[in-house]
Amino acid sequence: MRTICRELSKHYLVDIEDEALVAGLGLHIRNLVVRASAGRPVSNPLAAQIKQAHPLVHELAIYFAQHVELAFDVPVSEDEISFIALHIGGCLERQRERMDQTSVALVVPKYYRMHEDQSKALAMSLGDRARVVATYTSADQDWSRVDADLIITPIEIPHLHPARQVVVSPLLTQHDLDTIHGAVQAARRRSSWLRAVHQLRQLVDRELFFSGGPWRERDEVITHLVAAMQAQGVVGDAFLGQVLEREAMSPTSFSKGLAVPHAMTMDAHRSAIAAYISEAPIAWGGSEVKLVLLVAFNADERRLFREVFDQMIVTLSESSRVQRLATPGTDYETFIADLMDLMDA
Repeated sequence: MRTICRELSKHYLVDIEDEALVAGLGLHIRNLVVRASAGRPVSNPLAAQIKQAHPLVHELAIYFAQHVELAFDVPVSEDEISFIALHIGGCLERQRERMDQTSVALVVPKYYRMHEDQSKALAMSLGDRARVVATYTSADQDWSRVDADLIITPIEIPHLHPARQVVVSPLLTQHDLDTIHGAVQAARRRSSWLRAVHQLRQLVDRELFFSGGPWRERDEVITHLVAAMQAQGVVGDAFLGQVLEREAMSPTSFSKGLAVPHAMTMDAHRSAIAAYISEAPIAWGGSEVKLVLLVAFNADERRLFREVFDQMIVTLSESSRVQRLATPGTDYETFIADLMDLMDA
């Protein structure tokens, strides 16, 4: 388990070399091998939901499952992959809470020890979700020079963007703390979306956009999109086989009309996304899709995979959004504008 976690960490640039995770996976994989050897499959009613709502975690679980198959010579089903995803997802969520913190500055009058007490109370309430980086006893500051994501203040600060300040009562009631928690969550979500939107502009090439083409079969679509990437110098000759191998592990289709084929290796010459809008539904792993986004990532840009992959799938988790992008005859400019608009929503 430690070896597989180490390989997964290096491959996807995530830190899951966690002893609690190793122990939990060790117990689970031992039982998985017993079940697989005895031909007694197990059902996971959350399998489809995990794949839809947490695509990156599901992808990590597939990589893990592939190594389990090689190590123990047993098949790992889609349901078992989802159980592995629960273990990995729990570890990443704990890690994210510790590392992806919002910085907060507190404005509170200097009256006896009130500023110290409120700063401690706020820090205790926020826990790992945010950190208090400064406490000010006056709102008379050059806030453009204050390095904090949010300013918690009892009085509204002129010329400070409303999204950056949270106006609370002077005594920090429980209602105020609830409001602050909501603002912290919104700040984290906003920061994540902005990064993904900026990166998508670099990834989706005009030369890799196709609308209303003649391709109607899954492998035919993948073959032509890979060929387009090769023509642009994005990937090498082995990429097509790698994408098809990944499909054999678990279909990359989503029930909302979207498919996101990709390889399990990150050896593209550069990161890019090829898009195909089909006029007719394409049969894909038990689903029908009309929008295909072939994704290729370079190892030196693994952070793009972590930040863009999840955001892109979550953005397109609603069928109405996929339908908006997959309108037949849509040109490149309209597609990019709509995608950016959805990412900003």
